Amino acid sequence: MRSINKFLEVLKEDILAYALLVFGFLFRLFYIFLFTTPEKYLWSDPGGYDHRALQMAKDQYIMFSTYWPPFFHMVLSLIYRPLVWLGIENWRIKIDVVIFALLYIVGFWCIYQIVKKLFSKKTALIVLLILILWYPFIFLNYVIMSENLFFPLFFLGLYFLITRSEKPLTGFWLGLFWGLATITRPIFILALPLFVIWGLYYKINWRLLINFVIVTAIIIASMMLFNFYYTKGAEKSISSSGGFNFAMSWCDVKSVGFRNSGYSFWFGSVANIDYPDSKKIFTEVPFENQKYYYQIGFNCIKNHPEILLKNFYSAVKLFHSHLFPTIGNVAYWENFRATFKFLIGLFLLFDLLTILGFLTKKIEISKETEKYLCLMLLIVLSLPIIIYLQNVGEERYLIPYQPLLIILAIPAINSLFKST
Repeated sequence: MRSINKFLEVLKEDILAYALLVFGFLFRLFYIFLFTTPEKYLWSDPGGYDHRALQMAKDQYIMFSTYWPPFFHMVLSLIYRPLVWLGIENWRIKIDVVIFALLYIVGFWCIYQIVKKLFSKKTALIVLLILILWYPFIFLNYVIMSENLFFPLFFLGLYFLITRSEKPLTGFWLGLFWGLATITRPIFILALPLFVIWGLYYKINWRLLINFVIVTAIIIASMMLFNFYYTKGAEKSISSSGGFNFAMSWCDVKSVGFRNSGYSFWFGSVANIDYPDSKKIFTEVPFENQKYYYQIGFNCIKNHPEILLKNFYSAVKLFHSHLFPTIGNVAYWENFRATFKFLIGLFLLFDLLTILGFLTKKIEISKETEKYLCLMLLIVLSLPIIIYLQNVGEERYLIPYQPLLIILAIPAINSLFKST
């Protein structure tokens, strides 16, 4: 009885937030099933993830399974396996998008708790309402993309770090969620050492840091061992995408591919969809041989050192590039896209004002809040850095980080309202 009363007290305290979360979940389902047809969007990466997951659920070998980071289609296969047993696998996409919508609600709850802890309940409710109506998140809900899993994993880790920093098990939970986030979207990997540097600078609990490093290392090593076993020793990393991504980025090409034994396979970036067909690299070397493709990239840097400056433009593609161009104008995406790009630009402006306010001491917030905002800034900066070093930039990479841009803007927005 006591536990029930405690639960009701917690529910009553945040009743408006939970009402918004329920509305957000139902609104997503209404939108997805009324205005979209998720089964029609199984092309390129979404179709590949779905196909590999279904094959794995049927215990069938999947060629090229490590060319994408395989953890996401492994998770999907766990959803598909009981559906295959029951003979209702044709329902899998509808079930996927419902799960994705629920995962975003979990992420939103984490963000609400984070903002409430760092600022106030009123500010947290405003941010929650913005996130529920933030169309890029709704857009991703109805395509089978790994960002839908990365989003809740990342913010669950951040939630435990910020709201339960004093708990002994926080390092374990942070390592678990961020380790899984890394093998879901390896582009996150630079954020891990930056977090450790941040933790050492701010002298956070050393047990938390050690637990985080150990758990994260175990998860990444386990993924590497799985890939090594699955490919019979051909792949030794968490995915085979590192080499050809590096070659695409530093050779400034549309796509990289190989032809061998009667088949061909290629990877391309949607950000470079308008490149002429001649901007391609074709070899006879499978992508598991990442050393070969890294060498191609280094040769391009050696032969064209000007690319070291030109490649800074890759970061621009995080804000302005193609986003699933083959999907067309489904569900009014293109109608809303310009509006939300403008809003992101606006939040970036306030982010800059927040940073300037910190440096000039014009914005005052608690040391605890400032500490975690610095971490968020480092995580945001890790994305363009890894894009410059390793990947061709795409708009979709930035979408899961957009709540951080909103949170970082809060001090400057609060300061503006106080001065008016």
